[in-house]
Amino acid sequence: MFGSWIQCEKRRTLGGLSLAIVIPMLVSPSLFAAEPKITSLKISPDDISLFGLLSTQQVSVTAVYSDGAEDDVTGRASLRISGGRCSMVSTNGIVHAIDSGSAVLTAKLAGRTASAPVNVVERSGRLAFDFERDVIPVFTMMGCNGANCHGSMHGKAGFKLSQFGYEAKDDYEMIVHEGDGHRVDLKDPAKSLLLLKPTMQIAHGGGKRFGADSQQYQVLLGWLSAGAPGPKQSVGNSIERLEVFPSNSVMEQPGLDRQLVVRARYSDGTIEDVTRKVKYVSLDDAVLQVNKDGQVHGARPGEATVLIRATGATAAARLGIRVPDAIPLVRSRPKPISSTAKSFKNYAA
Repeated sequence: MFGSWIQCEKRRTLGGLSLAIVIPMLVSPSLFAAEPKITSLKISPDDISLFGLLSTQQVSVTAVYSDGAEDDVTGRASLRISGGRCSMVSTNGIVHAIDSGSAVLTAKLAGRTASAPVNVVERSGRLAFDFERDVIPVFTMMGCNGANCHGSMHGKAGFKLSQFGYEAKDDYEMIVHEGDGHRVDLKDPAKSLLLLKPTMQIAHGGGKRFGADSQQYQVLLGWLSAGAPGPKQSVGNSIERLEVFPSNSVMEQPGLDRQLVVRARYSDGTIEDVTRKVKYVSLDDAVLQVNKDGQVHGARPGEATVLIRATGATAAARLGIRVPDAIPLVRSRPKPISSTAKSFKNYAA
């Protein structure tokens, strides 16, 4: 069925007479389609493990509609922790560990609910700020240890870092001890060059990398305030693999956004949310754009891959953006991400 024929009446005035002209028109059935309803919700990841009382986990909430489409509704869903006092959740979908124990995260929207278990394990011996797990990811995320900056063969301005933090011990020596330790001020950490330069409080050839009110600044300040502890070089600190949610998805039309969630599984069995500790690179900015927090934006129809890089590990998320319908469905919501996430061959109709 290609559509339905209807009659459209138009009036014209000719010589003082009002004439009615009836024009047959072929109309897409989508004009008469009922607005899709939310049939279920999904939380990703669907099992939340937090190791250490400072740990967090970004989650995303996806709505599944009656027409088979999906939509990221993390910012619209009501999120609540129940069944324990081990954690709390913010409105933007970040679960915070506050005590050891178990609880349940529940998402609600339009009369539908989804839940995911939350487990918080107090990790003994975990430093408040770990050089390998916390400090190096700041340099990776901000591009400081990339090939075009201090991670280049000869570094920049006498400051040389290993590419993407692969040599943590050498990086620590360069930051804390090289040049008589002039890059850090452990007596007054806020006056360290390590903070003053990337925030552009003093001249920096690489420009402003983050603000004094950013999470990156707080991590470096906290690490310096704790005495700048060095890398432990333990086997348990290596990433075995990265997990990405979603790793494969399709957006119904350009202009929509999607939050990526990234977890690292370490060789000691622990799991950590590294959504805001990894480096994101879109391999086709014309189709898909991604910011430092893992939020992707569909710019135009097509498909693209987001490369995700952490110390010693990489992963990728593949996303497609469909060509929008000539006559879009009547919806009270933005066109959602399709549930046909495993197939890209249908979006470029």
